[in-house]
Amino acid sequence: LHSFPTRRSSDLTGNWIIVDRKKKKVRIFKSSLYGNFKELGQSEAVLKDPSSVAFTQSGSVMVISAGAMICFTASGKFIAQINNRHLKVPFSLTIARDGRMVVCDSGDKSVKVLSPDGKELLQSFSAPDCDDYPWEAICHQDKFFVSYPAARCVKTFNKDGSFLYDIGNESAREGQLSEPHGLGVDAFGNLIVCDSENKTLNFFKLEGKFLKGISNNLLECPWSIAVSPNTQLPLFLIADPVRKSVIVFW
Repeated sequence: LHSFPTRRSSDLTGNWIIVDRKKKKVRIFKSSLYGNFKELGQSEAVLKDPSSVAFTQSGSVMVISAGAMICFTASGKFIAQINNRHLKVPFSLTIARDGRMVVCDSGDKSVKVLSPDGKELLQSFSAPDCDDYPWEAICHQDKFFVSYPAARCVKTFNKDGSFLYDIGNESAREGQLSEPHGLGVDAFGNLIVCDSENKTLNFFKLEGKFLKGISNNLLECPWSIAVSPNTQLPLFLIADPVRKSVIVFW
């Protein structure tokens, strides 16, 4: 894999997708036990500066490419481009459990929640007293967790988009974040934060309590993370643009 990959897994199929910004393709993999991966296919279109990818609730693949949202089948065939007049410069995308699309919009520094088809704006919110733009946002247990690299923290919002608290900011006794990017929630309900500057994976309780940090000589710049839902064999895929690879932990 080449520079700046991001990744997502599908609860429906167990497949994983990786967006390769240098090759301008989305690559689809099937995993087997202990992290052996077989490539199933690639997107048929050449993507311009792809920045994010996710499986939708129906199993299709949604990609953000140069500020456009493009939908593919699970085998990589083009379906359609999603147009929403409320989006300015969408940068990253995740899918909530109920199918809603959670989009970080760098154009107005907001988080926007769209209907499962991407056509309707359900809500929009921004961090108070923060000039940084959101990098990635995930929805879990009626809360939104949003990474802000320049603000050096993950900000938490309730289901209505009202700010609740920071995680990993400079006032924290433990688990201070330097440059948080990718986010995930493991099978035990813990928030995982990729800190690219500290070269660590940081684990927090959802209410913000720091649990542990993991560093490894394989990690040069942990950028984004995908987590399997399996509690018997927790599998983590870490995209590292410095190493130009995806690293598998279990």
